[in-house]
Amino acid sequence: MPKFDAFFSYAREDFSRYLDKFFRDLKEEVRLLLGRAKADPILFRDEEDIDIGKPWRLEIATALQSAQVLIAIQTPRYFTRPYCGKEFGIMLRRQSRLGPLASRISGIIPVNWCPCANVPTAVKQFQQAHAQLPATYNTHGLLVLTRNNRYRSEYFDCIRFFAARIAAAVQQATTVPALERLPDFDDAPDAFQTATLDRSADQLSSPPLGPRCARFYYAVGTRSQLREHKRDCSRYDEERGEFWKPFLNAGAIGVLAGRTASMQDFVTDLLRPEPSLVKELESAEDRNNLVIIIVDTWTLDECDTVRLSLEEFDRRPSTHCAVLVVWNEADPDTDQWRPALEERVERTFPIISSREQTYFQPSVGSAVDFETVLAETLRRLQAKILAHGLRKRVLPSRGFRPIPVLDTHSERVNDG
Repeated sequence: MPKFDAFFSYAREDFSRYLDKFFRDLKEEVRLLLGRAKADPILFRDEEDIDIGKPWRLEIATALQSAQVLIAIQTPRYFTRPYCGKEFGIMLRRQSRLGPLASRISGIIPVNWCPCANVPTAVKQFQQAHAQLPATYNTHGLLVLTRNNRYRSEYFDCIRFFAARIAAAVQQATTVPALERLPDFDDAPDAFQTATLDRSADQLSSPPLGPRCARFYYAVGTRSQLREHKRDCSRYDEERGEFWKPFLNAGAIGVLAGRTASMQDFVTDLLRPEPSLVKELESAEDRNNLVIIIVDTWTLDECDTVRLSLEEFDRRPSTHCAVLVVWNEADPDTDQWRPALEERVERTFPIISSREQTYFQPSVGSAVDFETVLAETLRRLQAKILAHGLRKRVLPSRGFRPIPVLDTHSERVNDG
């Protein structure tokens, strides 16, 4: 499959002759700026660049793996489509591999096709408006400019603006790196529905306040971290713990967790253990968020930094947090070493393991059990927070005027 410069991400139901016009005008402008031939691969669009009979999931994943830019055609429908969320999430995951450069090099260009009232959290980190874009675009979106000849000049201003950004991204010295392996498109999380991908506090707004937000910490190592200690690491991801697949015939653990929490009407988010798991947990408590720590026993046994942070957490258990220890029941390594792994779990969690099941589940061994236990844990944690009242917060200043004080030292009147 040829390597494309950019990936055109859109909801199929939104496609029209106007969006087709924008696609072709943008493609031609990018071609001119890059000095490419008309037959060169420039903008990938599924219905145009996948031949009849080709495996479409593989073709899309391959294009997402190589394109330097994802052009997100934002509409209310776009944000509800799981495959659009997967495309967006894969590019987010690639961009996170830039490390410190991720804040200066973006592989995602948002295009406001029409006004959107509810923009997902994962999208809010990207600037939506620009001084060089026409005011009509910022107010009404590009669709109005495309289908109304009165805005022809403004429409081509937008074409030139977006084409210049795409060309610059393609030509920049530092490219957005590909993932270690071709992404599994079916198992990729929907970035619009779950918060499992590559976000930092300075990029996104703070997680929602209150016990309707479930934050997840995946105490799961990567394939390279466990390779020296475990024979079969095929179900671990090269980069992220939430892409671990502990259960046969089931998706990544982060996908299962996000889907289960969403079905219980929770907003989800990641809890980062840096610089300290305990400090991040305290921050979540201040927001009255629920926290679920998902633990892999092999990571607990072999990754010292993870184990030490969890031992510190065990010394100050929280009413807002629960631990789920997940076992890969079909793993022959786990079956052989299970007694030693169980002992490690007991030594790591001597305090929280003595509490009720709401706060500690030592053995979750199947996808069905995981979804059932997680749903029940979320409900119980939320009920306990609500029953015991929300944590107190310092009231913000409202500019109260000081109470006047009587002057008790005034001169006494002598009447005789």
